[in-house]
Amino acid sequence: MYVPASLRVDVGRFEFSGSFPFVSVMDGTVLWSQGGYIPMRGTMTGSPVAGVPMGGSGMVGGGMMGHSQTQTPGTVSPSQTTPVLISQSGIGDVVAGAGFRIVDDASSGMQVVLGARVKLPTASASRGLGTGKADLAGTATVRMRYARGWVYGDAGFIKVGSPAGVTLNNTLLWGVGAGRQLSSRIFLLGAAYGNSATVSEFGAPVELSAGLGLKINDRASLTVLPFVGLTQASPKYGLTVGISSDMMRR
Repeated sequence: MYVPASLRVDVGRFEFSGSFPFVSVMDGTVLWSQGGYIPMRGTMTGSPVAGVPMGGSGMVGGGMMGHSQTQTPGTVSPSQTTPVLISQSGIGDVVAGAGFRIVDDASSGMQVVLGARVKLPTASASRGLGTGKADLAGTATVRMRYARGWVYGDAGFIKVGSPAGVTLNNTLLWGVGAGRQLSSRIFLLGAAYGNSATVSEFGAPVELSAGLGLKINDRASLTVLPFVGLTQASPKYGLTVGISSDMMRR
């Protein structure tokens, strides 16, 4: 579960953003990164013998999270009958970003944004809530707005920080999406997104989402987006719920 409180400020053609998440890891199988979902070595039956060791200490479990048996990463095999379950919650990695609209044409509805962002290692690596390393990304976004809808596309490159003893691949990310106004307050939303593999043995995640947006009032909206994973490196399914508000507008 990933619950970010996000703030965006637009000043002229500049866009600034910050995301301050709370993270809850139910079974200890993956970490979240700008580079996608990164597996933890040996934390579950059948998990890849690749990825990030729990806390970078060479052990998982160890009574720290209510499990009395230590396990050397990479030794868990698909034949093991008792998986090591990890449950932890806490502050996640803060993500800060900035962008500049090199095209901002109100008459055509087109925007082209070049940006950069950094994932700061504020999450606890020892508790399995982060890698303990910063990620750096450069991105490009194209947006087109129409009378009753919009489309957009994102692409970028992420330099993924690797913890000691682990090699994580730098990744390419992509995303496309669209929205269509169905009534004065209801919008149809859809998107597809993914990135290249952060860990080669784990593959590349690809996800597809579709849902609705509800305009609560002139300044606030609610979005509900179920999604499905299309590859083994993605969650099988999930749900994204968001509430946004314009705090100040000029």
